[in-house]
Amino acid sequence: MAATIHDVARLAGVAISTVSKVMSDSGRISEQTRTRVRDAMQQLDYHPSRHARGLARNCSDTIGVLMPLQRNSAFANPYVFEILCGIERYCASQHYSVLLLDADALQQEPKSVARLVAERKVDGVILHADDKAPALLRQFSEHDLPHLVIGRQPGPHSWVDIDNRHAGQLATQHLLQQGYRRLQFVGNHAADTISTDRLAGFAQTLAEQGLAPHAPALFATGGQYGEAAALWQQLRQQPTLPDALLVAGNPLAAGLLAAAQHDGLNIGPTLGIASFDNYPYAEQTQPPLSVVDIDLFALGEQAARELFLQLAKPSRLVQSLLLEMQLFARPSSQR
Repeated sequence: MAATIHDVARLAGVAISTVSKVMSDSGRISEQTRTRVRDAMQQLDYHPSRHARGLARNCSDTIGVLMPLQRNSAFANPYVFEILCGIERYCASQHYSVLLLDADALQQEPKSVARLVAERKVDGVILHADDKAPALLRQFSEHDLPHLVIGRQPGPHSWVDIDNRHAGQLATQHLLQQGYRRLQFVGNHAADTISTDRLAGFAQTLAEQGLAPHAPALFATGGQYGEAAALWQQLRQQPTLPDALLVAGNPLAAGLLAAAQHDGLNIGPTLGIASFDNYPYAEQTQPPLSVVDIDLFALGEQAARELFLQLAKPSRLVQSLLLEMQLFARPSSQR
């Protein structure tokens, strides 16, 4: 039979409350008593349950991660799993669990955040930002729930994000170094801040070289593979074709590559294509896509790390951009 807290208290010759204080590292307990209790726990191979340890410390030892969890959410945003893995890795190193929550359901139910706080299910939350983020952030602030956002947000909220403007600069510099000069940008959708930030980096790099975009940027409505055929027809209707495309996301880039090949264009020598993120399509296309790969795992780890610092110091405010990215130059952008 597994040892209990009563067995530990009996062997150490202390009260049960003393054992609880030693486990939670609280109260005025002499080092000699702490050592005696820990020796008893080791001798009995006693491992307190996460729930019991949380009660002793008035916390849950759990972090909530909020993101859309509807049918086909993985197709709409295939990158969140890598971010989630980074969050889980860091939380595990802190002996915390991760509770995955549906951001859409929480936003639709007015009392859901209050219930989450009242039931002490989580000590803090990480929110993957989308258009519903502002409403949820207001509720987090009202209930003093520690939170951090993945994605830049206005106001006094802690957030971490990738420097997508810098990513746009790196990709554009690569295309220019390959000898392309008629560059055009294609974004996921006009309201997407990731696309607009990457477009800003694209335009800045061209301007620094005394160049202008070949034609105004085109935008899809969701950045999915299936939207590429219609966008390609818009590109074809222009007086002249660009000699290179910088595409905000690789599902859309893969679709444009296929559409251009269907029209007989030689990808690389005739039309260069570069995009972002190695996952999920970049290595699967023929030819493989050149991308600026964002370290999404590191983004998840950084988000969790910053939230734990906020738990330790509630007044802490962090707003930072990560620069960890790598260019993979492949045949899709080689002349």
